[in-house]
Amino acid sequence: YDALTDGLIVIRYLFGLTGESLTTGALGGTATRMDPAAVKVYLDGIRSALDIDGNGTPDALTDGMLVLRYLFGLRGASLITGAFDPMGSRTSPEAIGAHIETLMP
Repeated sequence: YDALTDGLIVIRYLFGLTGESLTTGALGGTATRMDPAAVKVYLDGIRSALDIDGNGTPDALTDGMLVLRYLFGLRGASLITGAFDPMGSRTSPEAIGAHIETLMP
C-alpha cells in the first residue's frame, strides 16, 4: 500500500472524482484494477468502511486524510491531529490505525 497511489485514489474518490480523474497518475505498477470504472466499483463496495473516524460519513478531508497520513507512516498524535471528527466512534490513534489496517488484506 502506498500513499501516492492508494491514498491519493481514496482521497480523490471521497472528493467525488470519477473516470480518468480518479486514477490518472495514481496507479501503481502492480495495480490489479487499472480501469477507473473498476476502481470506482471497488471503492463503492467499501465506501462505508472508508468512514475511518466512525462518524457515519466518509469524508475526504478527515477520513481520506487519515488514510493518507497512515500510508505515509504517521502514527500517534501525528496521525489524527486535526483530521478526525471527535464525535466519531474512533478517536484514538490506535483505534483509527486498527480500522485502517482492516482495509489492508
